[in-house]
Amino acid sequence: MKKETLFQQAINLFKKLFAPKEKRIHIIGLGGAGCNTAKYFYNKGGVNASYTCISNSARKDLPEAFLLEEYHIYSKEKRLQIMISKVRVAAENMKPDLPTTLPQPIAERLASNSRFILLVGLGGLTGSYLVKEIAGLLKKGNKDFAIICSLPFNFEGEIRNSYANMVKDELYGLPNFHCYLNESIRKKYGNLRMSAAFEKADEEVFKVFRNLNW
Repeated sequence: MKKETLFQQAINLFKKLFAPKEKRIHIIGLGGAGCNTAKYFYNKGGVNASYTCISNSARKDLPEAFLLEEYHIYSKEKRLQIMISKVRVAAENMKPDLPTTLPQPIAERLASNSRFILLVGLGGLTGSYLVKEIAGLLKKGNKDFAIICSLPFNFEGEIRNSYANMVKDELYGLPNFHCYLNESIRKKYGNLRMSAAFEKADEEVFKVFRNLNW
């Protein structure tokens, strides 16, 4: 009986040592809105994950645990043209006019054996471009990943909304793609201060994350 017990203990130890380890979650905030949502996730607590943010400008407000990379894909002139409606919303016009090589720290993180969550507010220039590029790389590498995006409020303007819908249509066929319509916040809660409206949107995206089925 004692030998059988010892044998069973050895079997259990073997299973424990060689069982596949649970993949760590890696949350990536893309663009200004995606970085804000990643920050919300972190402050919310209870998410055991590593965090990366990619933005077109330095962010002094992010937690020290975040890896932040500045990533410029449009010249200042073209960004200004788009923002003041001098460029039509079309795929051709939204192509980057600057070199677009992912920074080495980001490329290394994407190569890790993690479950990736891409957070992005569609319609922004940096995030909308990067989510397509990074999703393509993750799919090619057979990585586990989910995309959780938000579509703009109506008050954010026609260009942002049009571009958001264009990118959404390109991503729609990917597995684990989830999209939240920010405008539904206004229907649910009425007119809120802008900061409160975006915080409610982050809260809804967090609920989508909690309900993910891997």
